[in-house]
Amino acid sequence: HNLVEQISLLNKEKRIKIVLFTSTENREGTTSIVANIGFLLANYSHKKVLVVDLNLRHPSLHACFGRHRNPGFVEVFEKEETFENAIQKVSDNLQMLTSGRNGFNPALVLHSENIGHLLEKFKPEYDFILVDCANLKNYKDAVMLSSYVDGVVLVISENRTNQHTIQSVLSSFNHLNSKLVGFVFNKRTFAIPKFIYERV
Repeated sequence: HNLVEQISLLNKEKRIKIVLFTSTENREGTTSIVANIGFLLANYSHKKVLVVDLNLRHPSLHACFGRHRNPGFVEVFEKEETFENAIQKVSDNLQMLTSGRNGFNPALVLHSENIGHLLEKFKPEYDFILVDCANLKNYKDAVMLSSYVDGVVLVISENRTNQHTIQSVLSSFNHLNSKLVGFVFNKRTFAIPKFIYERV
């Protein structure tokens, strides 16, 4: 619940509404974190929340809620489906936009400026929009998408991720003047490294 409170505070103080979640490496639990935070914001903080699966490399947000994958973001992006028809209701205050169909080049979608226009179009309808994205070790999708969101949260699994990988990721965000607003230490078994702690 602490992370939910921090995100709510960022929303109140800095008007951060669209938050992108990515990780330093694959399988660090980013999708589950997005689903859980979305659920808590919607059901305990009573905020209207949209969770969006932009991990077009390995989409799995739909599976967290036991829902179907199509139609989703890709169909809306390609104007094959309306946003209203693609949205799936999870609970009274929580809605989900899945990734949509596969069989296309994710880079063509994720590196398009139209993504920013779509996210801005969704914005007035929700208190929070939480975006799930592929890991940064294998893909640069999150770096590209960071310019279209209000803030970025980096998920780090400390028992798997070495310091060099984390510093490399942080430097790539700094280079693009990204909107990195915080970290989630998933599966943490030891103290936060000093070079990260100073940025929290």
